[in-house]
Amino acid sequence: MGCTDPCHGMEVYKLRDSLGPTIPADRRAHCSVFDITRGQEIVQYLKRGDTEQETRCSFQCIRDETNVLSRKQQNVMNQIKETKMAQEALWKCKVAEGKAERDVLKMERDALKTERDVIKTELDMIKTERDGLLAKIARLKRTLMLIVTNMLM
Repeated sequence: MGCTDPCHGMEVYKLRDSLGPTIPADRRAHCSVFDITRGQEIVQYLKRGDTEQETRCSFQCIRDETNVLSRKQQNVMNQIKETKMAQEALWKCKVAEGKAERDVLKMERDALKTERDVIKTELDMIKTERDGLLAKIARLKRTLMLIVTNMLM
């Protein structure tokens, strides 16, 4: 499978030691260099072309593999990934704290509802007792009125 990148003029060099002596000085100024470590060899990819092509193409092709970032781009991507993971961990922590707080509030709410139900039951018992006493008072008043009217007659 060939390179699908729109960049033209890719050349591959396999170096064993340093990069400097292998690349002529006049070509270094016109090429963007990306190094990838593979075992004991360093594979260097050079891209020749004008600056418009270089700004347009941010990735370099590696034969049958996908696009590869430069070390600087890899470091930036790793930092972004680490920051994202740290933010996700922080949010997961905050979500867990929120859920724990919500559960505590639910338990407190349930306890208050139970207490409210007990108070309502006691209130209903008191109202029933009051109604019974009011009915008894009304009967006693009638009885007293009958007795008083019978005495006066």
